[in-house]
Amino acid sequence: MKDLNINVAIVGLGLIGGCFTKSIKSNLNVDKIWAIDVNKDVLDLAKEQGFIHEGILAGSEEEKSAIREADLIILCTYPKETVQFVEDNMNYFKSGAIITDAAGIKSNIMKKISDILREDLSFIGGHPMAGREVTGFQNSSENIFKGAQYILVSGDGEKDESSDFMKQFLLQIGFGKVIELTAAQHDNMVAFTSQLPHIIACTLMNNNMVEGNNLCVGGSFMDATRVAKINCELWMQLFMENKTYVGKQLKIFIDDMKEIYDLIENEKCEELKEKLCKGSDMRKEMDSWRS
Repeated sequence: MKDLNINVAIVGLGLIGGCFTKSIKSNLNVDKIWAIDVNKDVLDLAKEQGFIHEGILAGSEEEKSAIREADLIILCTYPKETVQFVEDNMNYFKSGAIITDAAGIKSNIMKKISDILREDLSFIGGHPMAGREVTGFQNSSENIFKGAQYILVSGDGEKDESSDFMKQFLLQIGFGKVIELTAAQHDNMVAFTSQLPHIIACTLMNNNMVEGNNLCVGGSFMDATRVAKINCELWMQLFMENKTYVGKQLKIFIDDMKEIYDLIENEKCEELKEKLCKGSDMRKEMDSWRS
């Protein structure tokens, strides 16, 4: 296990924050791991299980002390709370500290934080392409991050050494690949690969066909709606913060559905079969991308 002489503060000890604490503890020897959260019970649990050195209640004097000493601050909070935390604690961050987040959108966060960030600090946007349809520290695991992709988004002119440090840190705690994108590239991509599937899953579950317990359900419906079990406040913020790209992807999807509808309605069997075969072939090819 590699030694890394830094103090790490993880803000927000839910599913993703829990995955970070457990992945760091399992793969690195760091000086300190502090967790900051509003829930004392979950902080106590994380400390009892040996994943953190100290649990600190948000808003306490201990929180400011930890921030003053932290070399790496990982924000695992909602988008609005991420920006607010940086703004509220700008006077307390240690000079030279690296601040990163794990939120599912980047453009608005990067813009707002770059406007207020001190020159002696680095902010690097992050997004683990891993998670579960459940929430909470109790459902977190270092295995969720193991081998997964992680997206890094650096600000304009961001210090190269900070980005290099983050890449190595993420690989050391178990991620399989680190991808660097611009904020716009990230937000456009996740609107399609993450946010659109969540909207589709929730829309299926809101259909009038889903009532009571009389629905005949097979594996395909369960698979298609698995991610409907979302944190509603979090995903509402993600959709609204990324509404430009979400709206773009929704329009494309609606047009694609209209095309399928027209093929079925007009009994254009060969064209429909061609569409289905193309989708099937692409999905089979995708399996090779992740192997």
